[in-house]
Amino acid sequence: MDASFVNYDEAHASSLFRIVKDRLRQTPGVRSVAIAATIPFGMMSMGKNITPSDVAASKEHPALGARYNIVSEDYFQTLGIPILRGRPFTAAESSAGSKSSVAIIDKLAAEKLWPGGDALGKHIRLDGAAKQDLEVVGVVGDTLDDIIGGNSGPEGPSRLHVYVPFGREYQANVQFHVKVADERMLETIGREIRAVDERLPLLGLKTMRGNLESSFDIWVVRTGAHILEIFGSVALLLAVIGLYALNAYTVSRRTREIGIRMALGADAASTLRMILGEALKVTLVGIGAGLPLAIGLGRILAGFLYDIRSLDALVLGATPVLLTVAALFACYVPARRAASVDPTIALRYE
Repeated sequence: MDASFVNYDEAHASSLFRIVKDRLRQTPGVRSVAIAATIPFGMMSMGKNITPSDVAASKEHPALGARYNIVSEDYFQTLGIPILRGRPFTAAESSAGSKSSVAIIDKLAAEKLWPGGDALGKHIRLDGAAKQDLEVVGVVGDTLDDIIGGNSGPEGPSRLHVYVPFGREYQANVQFHVKVADERMLETIGREIRAVDERLPLLGLKTMRGNLESSFDIWVVRTGAHILEIFGSVALLLAVIGLYALNAYTVSRRTREIGIRMALGADAASTLRMILGEALKVTLVGIGAGLPLAIGLGRILAGFLYDIRSLDALVLGATPVLLTVAALFACYVPARRAASVDPTIALRYE
């Protein structure tokens, strides 16, 4: 919702936000409620450069870019973000005009700012219009709310996060996060909000899943994934067709040789075993060379694509089996046909 649409001043809007929050918390079926400036994978995000307060930004100690959010005291509980060390914000720190100089950072930020040390009680400096010096009172789990800007590699999310209490800064447009027992309560939530003030603009009301489904970042990633799936499927199909055609052509060119073998006393079964054995050896050599390349490429992709495993047992197992079956079938059909032909006819084959 956005209080600026109806020209509410800071004091009136802050009071309304608190009233709405308390009313929603008392609604049957609501487990917890929190206020935040932004929502994960939303259309708007904020960022700050952060450094330890006792270290001046330099080439040796550059400022780190971090996602910045203004949240109320129940934010981490509502979104299920674990508090690893320290504490969450208090209600007093989140109340309007508190101006408390505290902050909460995520695990990744703590490790980047103080490698091997304890972030609790340390101070960070936020660069912006006015530099802020804040004490770290809590460390929370890493979150991923930006697939494109902050890729998730083997080591986890690469985007740092810093949170300040909602009372420290006024925000006219806010996001209410409500954990409910049933998503069918959306209509009830909207009714409760309008009961506080009918003029307060409710710009959107959706589940977190609905928010993710409408996220542009996730749409881009999913579209790219589907395109890669199509390209991969086409490449595999072309490989199977090419392998089949090459083996079938190679064996058909050996019809005269097969006829000679048959004329000299070889039976059809031994001839088939010979042809299939040779095809299997060549195929295994190709698979042996291709698997390390596939594993290496998988590790490269896992470094900059979201939620990609470098070793996928299904893909690495099914693809060689499919290619092997195609190669053997391509050899079996013409070899059996040639072995069933009268040797005198096969000897005249060109």
